[in-house]
This record gives sequence, C-alpha cells and structure tokens, in this order.
Amino acid sequence: MRNQLRVLVTTLVLAAAWVTVPRVTESVRSWEGFVVKEVSFKGLRYLTREEALSVVAPAASASVWAAPDSWEILLAQHPLVREVEVRRSLPSTLEVTIVEREPVGLVATPTLEPVDAEGYFLPIDPARHPLDLPIIEGRDRPAPGARLTPRSTRVLASAVARFADAEPTFGMMVSEWGWKDQRTVVARWSQPEVEFHLAVDTAPRRLREGLAALADAMARMAGTPPGVIDLRYVDRVVVRRKS
Repeated sequence: MRNQLRVLVTTLVLAAAWVTVPRVTESVRSWEGFVVKEVSFKGLRYLTREEALSVVAPAASASVWAAPDSWEILLAQHPLVREVEVRRSLPSTLEVTIVEREPVGLVATPTLEPVDAEGYFLPIDPARHPLDLPIIEGRDRPAPGARLTPRSTRVLASAVARFADAEPTFGMMVSEWGWKDQRTVVARWSQPEVEFHLAVDTAPRRLREGLAALADAMARMAGTPPGVIDLRYVDRVVVRRKS
C-alpha cells in the first residue's frame, strides 16, 4: 500500500512539473532583465562592429534565451562571414565569435574585387583595408551582382590559397595568376620577371624545387631571370627563356 501511495505521489509531482515548467521558462524569457543589452564580438577584421549589429538589428532586442539562434542565422548570410557562434552570458550579454572569409586575390569585374578561396566576392572597403593581393584571371567573366565567381576562377582561387599556405614565400612574390590551358595555370612574378607554369594540384615540394631552380638559373646567368620555370613534369624542372 505504501509503495502504491509513493508511486501515486511521484506521478502527481511530475505531472505538475510538466505543466508548470514551460510556463516558468516562458515567463523567464519574457522578463526584461534577460533582454539583450550588451554584445561582445571576437574575430572582426574587415567587418565592423556597426555593420555586424546592423545585420542583426531585427533580433537585437530579443531575450538572450531566444537570440543566439536568430543572430547566427542572420550573420551567416553576410558575405564576409564564414562561420559564426553566439553564446549567451546571463543575464543580458551575448558573446559573438565570427570567422571571416579571407581574401586571396583580386578579380576584375571590371573593377578589382577581392575573393576568398571559395570564390566568394568580399565587400571589403579598399580605403580602410588596402589589399596587397595578386590578380586572378579567369577564363570567363563574372556575372553582374553574382555572389560567386565563375567556376574556372573559383578553381584557380582555391589553388592560389592552397599554394600560399603551402609555400608563403612563393605566394607573396606572385603578382598575377591565370590559365595557360585547361590543366595548366601560370603564376607571374614582376620582380624578377618570371613565369611559373604548374598544374592546379602541384605539390608544395615542387614549388620549393621551382624556387631552387630559379635561384640556380639566375646565379648562372648573372642575375638575369630565365623567363619560365615549368613544373608540369613529374621528375624534372624545365627552365627556359620566354618565347
């Protein structure tokens, strides 16, 4: 009998909690003390705090209990934002961590616009952020107002980012990237004036071999650059004058 009574009491308590908790939670969410009053941002470089806040303006006065998801959805739509995480810090603060898209080159549209490794055009103000980046030439022109560059340019932009990460010294010297044919890209240096011909999937070690071949050729030719360093062959580096 006592066991049956204990079960009955437990059931009634749980039922009361099931009905009451949602009401309490809803009441807490609507309490003025939990309305967003402070916002801290981490990871901002090209995107300003004012721009970020303007993006989330529709949800800016929400409760901290409801705001994180809505803020993440809104910020993720901005072309400069690659990843975003919003955390609540009770009672009224949101902590926003943003990973921005990094520009890897400039594409003529016809004006020069920065793009990232995925080919997204980035709305970066050149007056506030001067960009020393190579020009990326695609085989086709981007459509007006497009968020992404055409596929051939996206492939090249991805390769540019990969080469720059693998061999920063090589990447910093390139002033222009373009296509030679469907499988070969050309990296042009301005000082010294030389071209590197390579496949889009060229391994990092081949870039280092190309740099060594260039240094050797210039030493043999009294400082005169050879013109072309061809890295398309598996077991050799071809050095020749530009035809």
